[in-house]
This record gives sequence, C-alpha cells and structure tokens, in this order.
Amino acid sequence: MEKSKKKYGLNTVAQSNKLVEAIHGMTLTEKRLFVHASGLAREQDLKEGEVLTIRADEFARECGIQSHTAYEGLQDAVDRLFNRYFTYVSSTGNPVKCRWVYRLEYKKGLGEIAVSFPAEVILMFTLFNKDNPFTTYDRKHIQQMTSVYAVRFYELFMQYKSIGSRTFELEQIKTMFQLDNKYDRVFNLKARVIDPAIQQINELTDYTVSYEQIKRGRTVYALKFFFEPKKIISAKKPISSKKIKEEKHIFAWGNGENHLFKELKKKCPGLTKSYIEDLANKGGRDLSFVLNDMFMKHAKSDSFELELTD
Repeated sequence: MEKSKKKYGLNTVAQSNKLVEAIHGMTLTEKRLFVHASGLAREQDLKEGEVLTIRADEFARECGIQSHTAYEGLQDAVDRLFNRYFTYVSSTGNPVKCRWVYRLEYKKGLGEIAVSFPAEVILMFTLFNKDNPFTTYDRKHIQQMTSVYAVRFYELFMQYKSIGSRTFELEQIKTMFQLDNKYDRVFNLKARVIDPAIQQINELTDYTVSYEQIKRGRTVYALKFFFEPKKIISAKKPISSKKIKEEKHIFAWGNGENHLFKELKKKCPGLTKSYIEDLANKGGRDLSFVLNDMFMKHAKSDSFELELTD
C-alpha cells in the first residue's frame, strides 16, 4: 500500500477512521495535541522508530493558551497521553493493547518535548487510502471549541458526511465519552453533554446539526443526528423593513432546516416557514442560523409562543 506524503497541509485535519473511533476519554488539550501531532507527522513523513519534536510555542498557538504556560500545558498533555492506551484486534484475531505514546524526552530549556509514537499510531496519523478509510476537515472549525464533546461529535459526524445522519445509542455515547457512571437520566446527558456540544458545532463550524430521540416504548434509548453543510452566503448589512417589503429573498429549505423546523413546530404549532423567513430577511441571516438560534433558545422548554415581529 502506498503511503501518502504531505497530501494534506497543517490546516487540514486528516485522521484514519480507526483513530477517530479509538479515541476515548481524552481531555480537550490532549485532543488538540493529537490534531497538532498528526499534522506534524505528515509534514515530517514520520516513520516507525523516529521521534516527533513538539514545540511548546506552536502548541500554545494551536490551543489558544498563554505563552508563559505553554510548556507546562504541553507537558501535562503528553504526560496524560503517556498513561493512556487503546485496544484493537490484530489481523490474526488476537486482542492487542497499545499505548498512544511510549517514550518522552523533556527539553525544557528548548521549550520542546520529543515524543515517540508506536507504529500503530504513526500509521493512523499518516496512511490514508481505500484500505485505510480516513476523515478530513478544516482544523479552524475546532480551534475555538471549548467542549471536547463538540470536537468528538464533529469528527464522528464528518465520518458520515456523505450520508448526513448517524445514530448512537445512549450507552454507546456514554462509553465513547467515558461517562459510564454519569448522567443516567437522558435529560442530564442532553443538558450537560449533547446540547452544549451541538450548539458549539452549529455556531463554530461549517455544518448544521440537529437530532431526534428514538424510543422503545416510552424509553429513549438512542439519538439520531442529522447534519449538512451550511449554505454559503455573502455578508450583508441588516435589511430595512421597507426594503424587505419591496424585495424578499427566496430561501431554499434543505433537509437540516426542514428537520429543525419540524422539531420546533412540535413545541409551537403556530410556527410557520414564512415566520422563519421573515426573521432571516430582517436580520440579513441565513435560515440555519435563525433555526438553530431558536432551537437552542427553547431546547429546555416543552412549548413556546411566537414573538411579535414588526
């Protein structure tokens, strides 16, 4: 199998699907370190047995942390990774346990740490082809995120972006995020983990996400997520009411917008598409922004009333 060399630049996150699925329980700083390291590994064309040097100042820019605490932040992240491991099944069918990092050399005077990754991790960082499915996205979409759950959900959604939906059982979500002993009530899991993550994805990335509950009888056992690219619009100044009456924008309703509208209408039967379009026109915003804003505003409510508009 041919190894890709520097096919993706540092501004693109490219990770094998095995890596995306294998990461469990990492902190936000650890996850950012992995994103940073994977790009450096591709740039260096890292091979088994070679060392990857990570500079504290570059890591600080990646994580948005203060420069005077950069080395301590980097050291904390690599130390945590050193104590983590993942498991997989070998080609011969045997279970294998492997550490993410197996050697660290601290160079505080130089403001850098030399990291040695096992062969399995290096392959997940650098080998992308039809036999090793992978996921790519623009790293700018996760740089401002403050929720590691948002980063993880975004990556899991990007694996299925050609499909536009993905279903997870609640226990599967708790296992992926190592929440086995937390949030037994669906309401708490949604309020503490899922809704804040989806809000950040909708606000900071190029995708619009919504979800619906799947029940067995009266019990919610899974969530089905829907996601689609946001429509690109040019920046506009707010449109005056007089101008709106003279010329209204014609909106195209995609699957994501229609799903969000359907969920909102369950809570407000009087809601209409024309009402949503009026709000979008008056604010010079796109439909997905208006719908997501309304969805998050009333996420914890069983019902709501329409606000009067001019």
